[in-house]
Amino acid sequence: MINLLIAIGSAAAAFIVGMAVAGHWIAGFLPGLLVLFIVYFLLARRTSNKLQALMELAGKAIQRQKVDEARRVLEAGRPLGRWQFMVEGQIEAQLGALAYLERDWKRARGHLDKAFSRNWMAQGMLAAMDLREKNSQVGIERLEKASGFAKKEAMFWGLYGYILAESKQQDKALEVVARGLKVMPENEGLKGLQQAISNKRNKLKMGTLFGNQWYTFFPEQFPVKRYQQAAVQGRGFPQPRR
Repeated sequence: MINLLIAIGSAAAAFIVGMAVAGHWIAGFLPGLLVLFIVYFLLARRTSNKLQALMELAGKAIQRQKVDEARRVLEAGRPLGRWQFMVEGQIEAQLGALAYLERDWKRARGHLDKAFSRNWMAQGMLAAMDLREKNSQVGIERLEKASGFAKKEAMFWGLYGYILAESKQQDKALEVVARGLKVMPENEGLKGLQQAISNKRNKLKMGTLFGNQWYTFFPEQFPVKRYQQAAVQGRGFPQPRR
């Protein structure tokens, strides 16, 4: 927001100077427009670089299993939201993801509800919580709205299909998986899910089909033995808060 105001102010100054020198508003309009785009682009990129640096620091803290440290790093980035649009939503999404992996559902929802609506991972986590809360139809509607922003994400279509299947809507689940396969016809995870739903398997082995990223949405499904192995190796998902 502040970036935009600075860019508009710079453009206004360029407009006044150009008009004063040439004596015509067109001579001020074109330089002003150019200054507006250049200044806003540079300021937005500067803010984006600062946010990226914070995200990297938070990521390193998570790798060391320092979740509270990662949370503090992200919280320190909140002032950037005053400078640039959508930054606050990105920070909320990351804070929500941290709480989610700790299975602090209430805290996670509070953050994720404020995330940018085009962030399909945030919407996916909310949909997974809707499923847990026996309110899957809300989650299904949420995912349908996000589908336009995740067309090339196999995990999104897998999650969408899974929630439909768990909601006893196998036919719609197959339709959704087919939509994903239309874009990614060779994706093994989606092909495996399609076969599993078609064969009416009661338990879908999503971690096997989609790998560790699946547990981002359903951390409670992460095998206990693998938790122990990951802990020994100094990596893995955050444990639930007690």
